[in-house]
Amino acid sequence: MAHKLTCLFITAALCLSSSVSVRKTAAQTPTKSAEQDQVIKVNTELVEVRAVVTDRQGQIVSGLKQEDFELLENNKPQAISFFSLVRVAGKEKPVTAQPTADQPVNKAGATKTSRERLSDTPARTVVLFVDNLHLSPGSLMQVKQALRRFIDEQLTEQDLVALVSTAGSLGLVEQLTRNRQVLRYAIERLNPGPAQRQHLFTPYLAAQVDRDPDAMNVAIEILKPEEGLDGLPRQIQETIVRARANQLLAETFYQSKATLLTLKAVAERMAGLPGQRMIVLFSDGFTLYSRSGTQETSDLQAATSRAVRSGVAIYSIDAKGLQPPAMFNASNGRGIADPHIFSFSSASERDLENGLNALAKDTGGDAFFNSNDLRGSLQKALDGNSLYYTLAYYPAEEGKNTQFRRITIRVKNHPEYHVLTPKGYLPSDLAKAAKEEATATPEQRLMQAMHAPLSRSEISVSASADFMEGDTDDAQVSLRVDIAGDKLDYPAQDQKHILGLELVMLFYDANGQRVDGKTATIQGKVKPENLALVKQNGYTYMRRIALKPGLYQARIGVRELKTERFGTTTSWVEVPNLTKSKLALSSLILLDTPTPNPNTTEKQTSAPSLESPSTEPPLAKIIEGIRFYSNGQPIVYFFRVYQPAQNATEGLVMQTEFIQDGKIIKQSDWQPVSERQIVNDKKGIGVGGQIQLTGFKAGIYEVRVTVKDPSSKRTAQCTAAFGIE
Repeated sequence: MAHKLTCLFITAALCLSSSVSVRKTAAQTPTKSAEQDQVIKVNTELVEVRAVVTDRQGQIVSGLKQEDFELLENNKPQAISFFSLVRVAGKEKPVTAQPTADQPVNKAGATKTSRERLSDTPARTVVLFVDNLHLSPGSLMQVKQALRRFIDEQLTEQDLVALVSTAGSLGLVEQLTRNRQVLRYAIERLNPGPAQRQHLFTPYLAAQVDRDPDAMNVAIEILKPEEGLDGLPRQIQETIVRARANQLLAETFYQSKATLLTLKAVAERMAGLPGQRMIVLFSDGFTLYSRSGTQETSDLQAATSRAVRSGVAIYSIDAKGLQPPAMFNASNGRGIADPHIFSFSSASERDLENGLNALAKDTGGDAFFNSNDLRGSLQKALDGNSLYYTLAYYPAEEGKNTQFRRITIRVKNHPEYHVLTPKGYLPSDLAKAAKEEATATPEQRLMQAMHAPLSRSEISVSASADFMEGDTDDAQVSLRVDIAGDKLDYPAQDQKHILGLELVMLFYDANGQRVDGKTATIQGKVKPENLALVKQNGYTYMRRIALKPGLYQARIGVRELKTERFGTTTSWVEVPNLTKSKLALSSLILLDTPTPNPNTTEKQTSAPSLESPSTEPPLAKIIEGIRFYSNGQPIVYFFRVYQPAQNATEGLVMQTEFIQDGKIIKQSDWQPVSERQIVNDKKGIGVGGQIQLTGFKAGIYEVRVTVKDPSSKRTAQCTAAFGIE
């Protein structure tokens, strides 16, 4: 199901721990490790910047020392108080596409799990930001191919990666991970945004029609066949052109704003994440013209400023690559005789590139244009960050906090060296963010984290919201929240271990309005002999929610009361309108028990007992929101069939398919639904069964069930993701 961006652009003011940030220290001794971020406690503001140095051939320069650098703020020399050199292993540790490469061995010789690897400190945190609001279907296909190769060939064991999109949500898989299987699955879930096509009537041309007579003439010629302008008086032609221009500028301004707000929120979320922080942005480009036809850069400046404050370098990759100009595209209709068309077409291309270029250059990154080798551009971005320097200084207290302070870094006696570094910062932004962080309550910080576009993973949490309407209650959606037990804190008290968690569950409709909210507290005491089992099995919380037909997003947050650590995740669910005359299915539920029990998804259940937890491990393990099975294990499933006519299930047939990377790899024959029926009530019928998993390689799959009514030719489908270890 494609989830359109209807969307929740709620940005957060998260904690500062970044490359241009406020730090606190008690001493000024440069003791920072070269391989890890060190939080230094000071009583004055410390500005920390990251720099990549290259020579004339574009090769990274290594071996430089603190005394080799000159650092200036507003052209005034600054004393470098802290200095470090960081290397990120890349080609030295090649990664293969084999499933076994996902399982490094720990010191004890045992295979590390995904959760164990996620807890290792990475040297680099990378967000792959797919701007599918501004990607044509062809560009998106090329981006997905490049991302697949990145996962298989370029991702190293030192990388922590997330995939984020602007048009829609990837739900459970939109989180930082080292699990290549989860990342591959996320890539396949990327869907196109609004239809994009080359057109000579561009936002740039639309912005010029009231300023340049030549622009109006060209616009009239372009729109004549589409708007039927031939033969109309000139005044009417201009009125129609202006109306079309206003409509286009309003649409493109909204889309550009959505991209920049999401990018800003991602950069905000990355503040304080471990290792080097970078965003790789894939886009066909976007305009900076507003609805009024004037340049609007406030959202762009906010995004770059937030990235700089978070220590994030943005690398922009123009996904459309080398293409003929729009004026030569035969799909645009008849040729335009006006000689000014080439000038406006070229200016339109530059307009789309300006935002991508500014995001990169102002944050210390780079931009890549006019290349069909997206994988090569991505590799250049990674190689360009395989070695970087960190310099920090205490700025002089002068000037107004509202004035931009420009940062310049040079290598002494080497004017030929090129230094990639952030352009500067606004002190008022730093002070404002620090104040917001200091005054926010733990509950407010959790809410802010829940509304950020990137999940928090100090606590491992996953959730699934499933449509399942029965006759045992008035609810339509089953929410399941799984909390990993191995990363929680269990302080000892009175010969037992204490657990305290706050769980917040919020549901939003397609218009961004909150329609449901609930807070639960999970508290208890664990006996020492049960602690290992509790850490292994974790906790599951389930509840039922009454929702009207429509598309909803669930946002889940978990806060550990003692440590104030967070874990967040999201999930989407669509509630169909069962009053309409069409065949419909519930969500496809994968169960842990070997015997299907429809009531498992119908009733609220509590977390497992802390005093006496179950000694039977679940058949499937939930890793980063995906249910993983061993090869040969059974998949137990359950779903409901809803027919317009009550109990009109005679003649229905079903087929089961297994899909990986968008391809069907296995499918069953059509069989009567009645053979799998286990429940029949006034709402419809419940269907369940068991499938033996044999012959599946390690990876993430989708199981898809199709139900067909041969008499009416109606069909309905439901899908669920699972993994094979």
